[in-house]
Amino acid sequence: MYHMIKPHTSGKFRGLRVSPDMFEKQISYLANNGWHFFTMSELIIQKDNLPNKSVAITFDDGYEDNYTNAFEILKKYNAKATIYLVVDRHNREWSSKKKAHHNSGELKNESKLKDEQIKEMLKSGLIEIGSHTITHPNLLKLD
Repeated sequence: MYHMIKPHTSGKFRGLRVSPDMFEKQISYLANNGWHFFTMSELIIQKDNLPNKSVAITFDDGYEDNYTNAFEILKKYNAKATIYLVVDRHNREWSSKKKAHHNSGELKNESKLKDEQIKEMLKSGLIEIGSHTITHPNLLKLD
């Protein structure tokens, strides 16, 4: 499970980032060691008939680097993935609504996936889109 594929920063959310080089090393290792990539829906549909080495790569929130950095690597290794998008991901600071200590605004300023990028990834057959809620609320605080 990933969030962002981009170089690390000194910011509050540096733990959400995996560098493109490290991501490629991880995907390369899986591809070169006999792992089979599935989208989450494929994994569920085939749950009773999966190869021993089965993996589902997922991304949360819908950051643009999933397209600009991760997608080329996934294509290179013919690796499938599922991206869980926050539908209302543009121009809104949803992270502090989830957890008050996320109030830096840092995540709001991260570029989010554009509709055209999502469509291109879907056309590739490697990417599946799922919902990560509309507004990314803290579900534990909802009635």
